[in-house]
Amino acid sequence: MKKTKLGVFLLVAPLVLMSLIFFVVGIIKKTEVDNFLQTAEKVEARICDIDTYTVRGRKGRNKTSHKVYVDYIVDGIIYDHILLDSYNSSMSVGKKIVIYYNPEFPKQIKSGDTSGSTIMLVASAITMVISVLISGVLIKKRLERKKLMIEGTAYTGRIINVRESVSYGKKPRYFYQADCEVISPITQERFVVSSEKVNDDIRVLVGMPIVVYINNSNPPKHFADVESAMVRYKETGAGRHQLKR
Repeated sequence: MKKTKLGVFLLVAPLVLMSLIFFVVGIIKKTEVDNFLQTAEKVEARICDIDTYTVRGRKGRNKTSHKVYVDYIVDGIIYDHILLDSYNSSMSVGKKIVIYYNPEFPKQIKSGDTSGSTIMLVASAITMVISVLISGVLIKKRLERKKLMIEGTAYTGRIINVRESVSYGKKPRYFYQADCEVISPITQERFVVSSEKVNDDIRVLVGMPIVVYINNSNPPKHFADVESAMVRYKETGAGRHQLKR
């Protein structure tokens, strides 16, 4: 069974990494433009060509991209069909725009548009907030479970059914949830509680005992310890036989 800490790490780590990548790329792009603009000079340019092409994006989807070319005059010299560093939907062939050029190397030009880096920084912030919220929810859930195991009452129940569900993405992900029958040793009352969803196939546990922690003052708050049940199963002869197959 996967430990909760490992599960939290595997879920949050990609989001944190993505946030850092967005942040670093955004800062690099913004710094590059800012440094260029400090010594650059303005000039009016004319859009002479827009090259539209298709690239294959994520999940095999096609994405339309553009290359913008401009011509302009610096110190009486015509610079023709020079690639600009950005495109936006307001651009069209023949339209005049203001660009920035390097006085020492006039072929080095930029549009001065920093929206790309801004988008990266915003995406970084949003991704980081999402990762923090997910971490907070998972950690809170884990602490509540730990408190329940300490303060709640432990009952020995029996797994009577395991439900399977699937989540479709790039690859189907299967989840399993155990229905556990618990009988109160005092009142002999029978009730059924469900475990949390887990990734491991726990259908082999049907019919086996399981420890269920219940908050007596608030019975809907419970925790069925599927992980320990799986460990006990693997330690039995049946479990070892199943693993060898």
